[in-house]
Amino acid sequence: MALSPADEIAQLRSEVQRLRALVGPSEESYRKLRLDVLGARDAAIAAEAELGYARGQVVSLESQLFQIRRDYYRIQRIAAKLVHPRLRGPLRRMLSLLRRVVSGLGR
Repeated sequence: MALSPADEIAQLRSEVQRLRALVGPSEESYRKLRLDVLGARDAAIAAEAELGYARGQVVSLESQLFQIRRDYYRIQRIAAKLVHPRLRGPLRRMLSLLRRVVSGLGR
């Protein structure tokens, strides 16, 4: 036979009282536990805020890296047109080194 919701709640309350009598936690213990739970919740909220800030920093750094790469390729094209043919070899080597450094930043 199914219990009505009111009977079920009454039965659960009496079970809680029975368990409290066996274990004996005080109301102060419940208050402390509640404060601990609220403190943990606040710490989780703060951690989520920090994570959001860190994600924003990553997006900003990715944007800056994109701009650096774009500027690098522009400079490379301009330099190829302006540099004397004898200097193009050393310049290519220097730009190759710079390209490796810039591509290493993306990792």
